[in-house]
Amino acid sequence: MERIYKYPRTPHIEGSRFQQGDEDLESIKFEKIKNRFCVLEEKVDGDNCGISFDKQGRMYLQSRGHFLNGGYGETQFNMFKTWANTFIYKLREILGYRYVMYGEWLYAKHTVYYDELNVSPSKDFGKVGAVAFSKAKEYLRRKESFVWNATNLRRENRQKLIRLCTSYGAKVKFVYLEVPYRELILRDNKRERYVPIKVIDNMIKNMDMPEAEEIC
Repeated sequence: MERIYKYPRTPHIEGSRFQQGDEDLESIKFEKIKNRFCVLEEKVDGDNCGISFDKQGRMYLQSRGHFLNGGYGETQFNMFKTWANTFIYKLREILGYRYVMYGEWLYAKHTVYYDELNVSPSKDFGKVGAVAFSKAKEYLRRKESFVWNATNLRRENRQKLIRLCTSYGAKVKFVYLEVPYRELILRDNKRERYVPIKVIDNMIKNMDMPEAEEIC
């Protein structure tokens, strides 16, 4: 397996940031870059991804700290894989063995931002949930489809969301993805901010498995 090269953290220029980064890097003052060559990029928030090739010409697709290997939880990258394989010969010609092409795969748009909530991503989830429900109501009133991407482990939590949607006459579809435990831990260890194993084990222990009757 080829060694994976992750895209480095990129700081914001003073006055440009609208969203906290994963590492909450400090903004760079203009005085520090005055009269220096700089590359400025507009941040588009999607799924971080990359394309590279080994010496034998095999293509590798990656997201953050792991290669995409066709396992569980990669549905959002299906079109990315199709696109990459469509242009594989041209990509190989341009990138060769030397370069990795990075980008953001814009599979879905984020509609609730932590800056908008004025809370830390790791705290005050009651407020996060309240704002998320408010956003869901906006979509329901407009009869627009949306994806509720959350770790709804408990049945009672799922029921609150189901009751909300059905009260507007909306159709509800469950998408349940189960990852083998070993793969789950391996993925977690590759994350920049990993979840302690004890926390994962406790979540699994207290999880209510989704049942078809929940949305009937």
